Amino acid sequence: MRYFSFVVLLSTLLFACTNDSADEPNAVECGLTDVSFKTDVMPIIERSCSYQSSCHAGGASNGDFTTFETLKVDLDNEKFATRVLQKKDMPPSYAPEDRPRSLEDAEINIIQCWADGGYQNN
Repeated sequence: MRYFSFVVLLSTLLFACTNDSADEPNAVECGLTDVSFKTDVMPIIERSCSYQSSCHAGGASNGDFTTFETLKVDLDNEKFATRVLQKKDMPPSYAPEDRPRSLEDAEINIIQCWADGGYQNN
């Protein structure tokens, strides 16, 4: 009987822990959901890249990411995709403490879907 109780307890513990991870917030499946620059991508950029006094604020020499039109320069020359989607080193680790120092997987996924869709200004 003790062996049976042990097996039941062990099985319960194993099955209870098999799906502890939560779904990523705002995860998007490309093709199933339209990714909007205005509602999906721009909030990520504003929070992580183009806030006041950041590297990509209005008129910044590193690239101005405050509007689609000014961001388009770095989209066209592929600097944005290289740093954000390939190297994944933006935002940098030295960003202010009150700002993200990396993008979450869900945010990278949203930006990747937007890139796959041709960087639409929608």
